[in-house]
Amino acid sequence: MRFQFNQLEEARLQAGEQDLLEQESETLTHIEEIKNGLFRLEELFSSEESGIVPALKESLKQLQALQKVYSASEPMIGRIETSYLDLKDLLADFHARQEKLEFNPERLQEINNRLHTIYSLQQKHRVDSVDDLITLRENLKKQILEIDFSGEALEQLEKKAAQLFNHVTTIAGNLSQSRFQAAKTLENKLIDIVRILGMPNVRFSVEINRKESFDSTGCDNITYLFSANKNMELKPVAQTASGGEISRLMLGIKSLIAGVMALPAIIFDEIDTGVSGEIADKMGNIMHQMGETMQVVAISHLPQIVAKGKTQYLVYKDENNNMAETRIRQLSYEERINEIAQLLSGAKLTAAAIENAKELLKMNRNDE
Repeated sequence: MRFQFNQLEEARLQAGEQDLLEQESETLTHIEEIKNGLFRLEELFSSEESGIVPALKESLKQLQALQKVYSASEPMIGRIETSYLDLKDLLADFHARQEKLEFNPERLQEINNRLHTIYSLQQKHRVDSVDDLITLRENLKKQILEIDFSGEALEQLEKKAAQLFNHVTTIAGNLSQSRFQAAKTLENKLIDIVRILGMPNVRFSVEINRKESFDSTGCDNITYLFSANKNMELKPVAQTASGGEISRLMLGIKSLIAGVMALPAIIFDEIDTGVSGEIADKMGNIMHQMGETMQVVAISHLPQIVAKGKTQYLVYKDENNNMAETRIRQLSYEERINEIAQLLSGAKLTAAAIENAKELLKMNRNDE
């Protein structure tokens, strides 16, 4: 890197330099051709016999002579006079440039050497212009400075890393302490809720172990241990709880979280899976109680829970033109009776199921 940078630094590259050098090289290479061309132009402009400038001068004299007897010549005089002055000035420019041009082999060699350096650097670094070489040079300069001061930079980074590590350690320690305190409260409150849902011998514990390193959640591994029976040892929930037990645990956990966080709304998507009868009725009571302080939306197929809602919606598929669309609509009181009765009786709607549905809705209305 240092060698590459030295080459670019020693070249003393300047923006726009390449174009100027190429133009000057082109001029010096063809200087005789250019001087001859300018000399020929000067002859064409200044020759007394056929030159453009003398001809315009003579034309101007003729029009000025006609002006006395031909008034229409006046604007012509102005136009020819302007052309005469412009071309006379151009003739002087031809002459001055011709005198100024001089073949200089030393300068040509100097320019060609310079261009060779630029072309070589462009080819070596695979760029198309001097501007690209200058950008590369500045980037290499920046990298070299970073390397030269890498020891100091590394020391600063290590110091910063130690400070951040200490800061993270403090935060993680505070988080762990808060978790230990909250764990006991969660255990007691969740057990109280789940016992109401038909598990009188339930045991629940939050196990907190230290991780080997930090991550985005802190320094703790958290495992929820569960047992539904007195003689069963505590094991991770996922390994020991049935579908119905998990549903009751989830309802309890979500009701606690919703209360602590003061959520404006919560959605239960078939959280009653695996339960029925009296337990479903108690789960419905918990959701109904939550609905007093927030909006509760419950997706369920259990009539005991559906009847607890103040409002009921039917979700169904509408098939039309080989397409199926999912739709939802609010049910009237009479429609609620039929839907709850359908959940009670199954495929065949019976009079007993309808009466049972009316009783369920009536009971829940009285509870409100």
